[in-house]
Amino acid sequence: MAKQKKVLIFDFDGTIADSFKIFLQTLNLITDNKYDVTTSNIKALKKMTMPQIIKKLNIKRWKLPFLVLKGRKQLSKKIEFVKPFNGMEQTISTLHDNGYIMYILSSNDAKAINIFLQKHQMTKYFSNVYGNAGLLSKAKAINKLIKKEHLTKSNCIYIGDEMRDVEASHKAGIDVISVDWGFSDGDALRSINKNVVSSQKELISLLIPKKSVNSQD
Repeated sequence: MAKQKKVLIFDFDGTIADSFKIFLQTLNLITDNKYDVTTSNIKALKKMTMPQIIKKLNIKRWKLPFLVLKGRKQLSKKIEFVKPFNGMEQTISTLHDNGYIMYILSSNDAKAINIFLQKHQMTKYFSNVYGNAGLLSKAKAINKLIKKEHLTKSNCIYIGDEMRDVEASHKAGIDVISVDWGFSDGDALRSINKNVVSSQKELISLLIPKKSVNSQD
């Protein structure tokens, strides 16, 4: 049997897509500003896990599915205004050209993600997009993706920007790389994950031997 190629499973919001401002607008819209989540008080939330955030904002667990569904609809309406982080298209292209098979697994809506990928000429780099992963059940979503795509866990690496991505990856039994340009605080990520990168160049260096990296400006 041929050796399976390495697989990267990307988160979307905060990892590929710079959607943080729209996320804040959407959160306040769907909650009628009840939780007053602003750029000035977000720092504390960035250091918390998802259960801690839910508790801090006093969101009832039974309300989560409704808020998530409502949020997805609002984010989908604004997907045309979401852009990739600077240089992300080239980074994804470089990883693809160096033999990685790539997927996206996100709590966002798959249709909206595909619209984004098409708009930014990135569709061809991803084998599939999996959306609507639960806020508190991402490990199950990871396992479902791996089973459906007939992947081997030891070949898979999840790449995300949140503490819950690290926790879900550990629970699913796969490696994880955290990026600190998204939602969660970099120091908070480093407290639970040894593989944290602060730039796309660092990400490429971690994933591809130096001699085989296609040069980037």
